[in-house]
Amino acid sequence: MTPPGPLTTATRGGLCYGQNHHVASGSGFGSRAPATNPNPNPTPTHGRNYGAAFGHTQAQTRAPGRDFSGSRQRFGFTVDEDGKPSLTLGEDDRIVIALQPLVHAASGAPAFHEALMRLRRRDGALVPPATLLPTAEKTGLIRRIDQRVLELALKKLEQQPAMRLAVNVSGPTLQDPDFFAHLRDVLAANSDVARRLTIEFTETCAMEDVEATTSAIAMIKQFGAKVAMDDFGAGYTSFKNLRRFDFDLVKIDGAFVQNLVVSADDRFFVRTLVDLARHLGLPVVAEWVEDEETAKILRDWGVEYLQGDFFGAATVA
Repeated sequence: MTPPGPLTTATRGGLCYGQNHHVASGSGFGSRAPATNPNPNPTPTHGRNYGAAFGHTQAQTRAPGRDFSGSRQRFGFTVDEDGKPSLTLGEDDRIVIALQPLVHAASGAPAFHEALMRLRRRDGALVPPATLLPTAEKTGLIRRIDQRVLELALKKLEQQPAMRLAVNVSGPTLQDPDFFAHLRDVLAANSDVARRLTIEFTETCAMEDVEATTSAIAMIKQFGAKVAMDDFGAGYTSFKNLRRFDFDLVKIDGAFVQNLVVSADDRFFVRTLVDLARHLGLPVVAEWVEDEETAKILRDWGVEYLQGDFFGAATVA
């Protein structure tokens, strides 16, 4: 398998995270294929040990944003009374996940959930991602956040065997040379968890390097997980590249969905995206569905899954 090639990072803030999750990140994908596992011991399978599983190369990841240690006493975030984040020594267990359902369009029954990052302040209040992510991007700690969210999602999947989760991953994380090795080791220990996990990254991020994207998707799927293109329609994916990428599903950018009822242009564009995905055999998720009229339009067009506060807000698990 051809390893992913390097990409330019941190050049386009806000393009490599889905709008449901984060509002800012760098861009880029993995720079090499997974290395041979230097640890002959099997990865722990209990959910409480996922952090340790991600930390078996701690000695190589001391720099900020590259610490995959299972230890919780590391550089972290604090948020002052004005809601402004600052970097300090803290505990990663203040990062929590909020789960938002994605429902079957036909029945309204939950199909799976998206795990969205939140930061809990010391007073218990939840900090929205928009407050935190600019600092995380500048300090290189976006990888730390991705790691912690993925740990929490994997633990949740192990605790609830019927659950399916989608997790956003930033470009800098996918560029990290250790990411694929860690993901492989964790998912190899539990194939049932792997098959219920979906890794999401945005269309714009995918288009930064088509060859790297193709290789990254192939590796994630080789580990047993699924891969989704988030914010479909926001970038410049050609029909040729979309066919090459081998995504398992696409999520239409909510910016085009939220005004579907009143905008003929948005209806034309979203219908075109739905038809394109259907031609390629890709299931479609429509984001930011906030009313029944929008849901009915999408349902009539054959969209398989709907996501938005109309069907359920993101709540901390």
